[in-house]
Amino acid sequence: MNRKPSVLIVDHDPEMQDAAPRALAPLGYDVITKADGVEALGELQARPTISALLVDVMLQGPLAAAQLAVRARTLRPKLRVIFTTSYPEMFVLDREAPHRGRLVRKSWDLRELAAALDEERAAEPS
Repeated sequence: MNRKPSVLIVDHDPEMQDAAPRALAPLGYDVITKADGVEALGELQARPTISALLVDVMLQGPLAAAQLAVRARTLRPKLRVIFTTSYPEMFVLDREAPHRGRLVRKSWDLRELAAALDEERAAEPS
């Protein structure tokens, strides 16, 4: 039995949390949403089936976006991390940094998001 890949979306914006399942379910993803990094890290610990983390670059709090990515990768080294932002021109991500990942503009263009998820999945070692 093939299980759908799970994506954990971390965004403080309730509209994005509501939109995420509607956007990604048609692409074949099971979607879990959380509002902050602490909740997200707990979810990653509780659900080993999560295959990708989609996190808002502007996520603040005790576990901001970059720190969440580092902690998540410490917990799960092969976890795919994709950052989102409404202002991509303000951010340059170093794909070799501990919090590395792909950057996708909000509100998601489904083709771009699907490509990011597929690219990250294809980059995983077999």
